[in-house]
Amino acid sequence: MGNMMNIIDYSTVIVYLIFVVCIGLVYGARGSAQSFWVNDRKTSWILLGVSLIATQLGAGAIVGIATGTYSGGIGLGVVTMVSSTVGFLALSRLAPYIQRFGVIYDAISLPEFLKVRYGRSCQLAAAIVVLFTYFSLLAAQFLAIGAIVHTWTEISFGLAVLIAAVGVVVYISIAGIRGDMVTDVVHFIAMLLVFGVFLIFLMSGDNSLLTLPDRLPSGFLDPVNFGGWSFLIGGVLFGGVVPLVAVEIWQRAYAACNPETARRVFAGSLLIIIPAYVGAMIIGLYSVLLVPADTTEDASMFVLMAEIFPPGLYGFAVVAVFATILSTANSMILVVSASVYRDIFGASFGEGKLLASRGITFGVGFAGLVFAFLVPSIVQSILNAIYVLGVIALPIVVGLFWRRATNIAATLCIVSGALVTAGFIPIAPKQAFLPGAAVAIVVFFVVTFLTKHGPSENPDLLDELRS
Repeated sequence: MGNMMNIIDYSTVIVYLIFVVCIGLVYGARGSAQSFWVNDRKTSWILLGVSLIATQLGAGAIVGIATGTYSGGIGLGVVTMVSSTVGFLALSRLAPYIQRFGVIYDAISLPEFLKVRYGRSCQLAAAIVVLFTYFSLLAAQFLAIGAIVHTWTEISFGLAVLIAAVGVVVYISIAGIRGDMVTDVVHFIAMLLVFGVFLIFLMSGDNSLLTLPDRLPSGFLDPVNFGGWSFLIGGVLFGGVVPLVAVEIWQRAYAACNPETARRVFAGSLLIIIPAYVGAMIIGLYSVLLVPADTTEDASMFVLMAEIFPPGLYGFAVVAVFATILSTANSMILVVSASVYRDIFGASFGEGKLLASRGITFGVGFAGLVFAFLVPSIVQSILNAIYVLGVIALPIVVGLFWRRATNIAATLCIVSGALVTAGFIPIAPKQAFLPGAAVAIVVFFVVTFLTKHGPSENPDLLDELRS
């Protein structure tokens, strides 16, 4: 392993963390339950865009792609990049409808859309999927933080995860989405500067990017190497729906000040997100060459940074990685908390609801910490989440534009698709989404033609949002 942190590095990290925590608490501690969840639906395009990008580039992107590339080549990064591009372009068309829905129905979670379009049973089915999905994603963030602290301080991994998670949970329980968005601006600047310097350090001297292909082991530039043709083709075809059902994205669309702001932000954010994915793949490829062969995939990027950054600059590297992960971890906790608050308990805004919002957020965060110890792998936690979450996409997208879709069909689609996907994860961990998606599609269309609309359904929802 490279050099360890010194007193300057520790001071840098401590000062940065104190600074962002104070900013988040100052902006987030005040306000109401509605400001806690959706920033009073008054977020400008600059704040919304920076927050969206910072949230998107967490352990599921920079760290996840870098470690996935280190272990199996560029396949995960290619699938993530293509699917994100497709998904965000689609979101730029749908975001105005999502924003209007939030205003009309006072929504803070994605399953609320399914309740209005179909009914309560569909909302509950989607909420259960969201809870499993985002506990997995939250676990990935906690594991990434633990890997950083363990790699650079030699604190035991379990203790590192515990310390980091407690701090994140307490902070976001007070700051809410308003404090989270403001600190995302600081995180974004830190990420941009430090990862840019990191890539320059990596590609300088004898490590020129032009010579990288000739030095890599066979297969690492082959996108099929990570999970085979089934993962590559299926991931590209079905991965585009994942951003459409990313609940943190819906929350930010709800928080936008108007529909046009929501539309512009989702299209424009790709200008930063796509280069960041490419950079994460480059980091993973250099890790193959420069870190010890016995390094675990979850620690590979952090070990590489310890090798590359000179003493006295480690602290800035740690700050950048913390920035990417903390931003996403905060959002994951808010997503699960909002679903528990609104979809499970059916709570509304009003007097005394801010304290309840913070209490639920606090409890959800610690439940996510437990989940992290049950699934101790960053990449697999992310894949599990994405695979299961995808089954919600069909009832949302098709149901929005196809009036014939029914509540029974949508509910059974979500339940059957999620169960089949979860059942295949131990058998085929990188291809589990394929049988799950196939079952969900068949169930949705077959049951739709065998059933009729119930009294709770609103098949004309799209016309309502257009008006």
